[in-house]
Amino acid sequence: MSLNLEKKLAKERAELLKKPHHKKEKEVINFKSATEEQAWRLQKLMEMPEKEAVIPEPKKERAPRAPRDFNPNVMGSTAGAGSGEFHVYRHDRAREYERLRHLDKTEAKAKADKEFEEKRRKQQAEDEAKTAKKREKRKRLAMRKAELNEAKRAKAEAQKLTKEEEQAKTT
Repeated sequence: MSLNLEKKLAKERAELLKKPHHKKEKEVINFKSATEEQAWRLQKLMEMPEKEAVIPEPKKERAPRAPRDFNPNVMGSTAGAGSGEFHVYRHDRAREYERLRHLDKTEAKAKADKEFEEKRRKQQAEDEAKTAKKREKRKRLAMRKAELNEAKRAKAEAQKLTKEEEQAKTT
């Protein structure tokens, strides 16, 4: 047995020894919708945060085996083949069609992934261009505001100087 399996079994045995041995009736819950069921599952998961949430790995797509280099059954479904040979031919043909379907599927998936990445890159470039344009506009507005404030400050200072000069003349 693997070490992980032994640890898991030991942990389960320890938990069984801790728990009382009376059987508890399972509560049957009828959910009105899938959303309600999902909410219940999430609630149960959050009740024990120390417990690990098992997320299964996605199943790997099984690739069909490579075609034979040499096919000894050359009769196929033609005349002269025995009654048992047709089934061999049929299975070989089905395997080949499955292999071709798999190749088409992987090609289509690669093409879709490539198109998606291209679209994503294009969208990011557009977003970056928009952001840069708006950033430049904000910068221009901030500079304009700073210039106006500087002009107001200079004007106020000039008015203050003229008032001081008038007061100096009158006194």
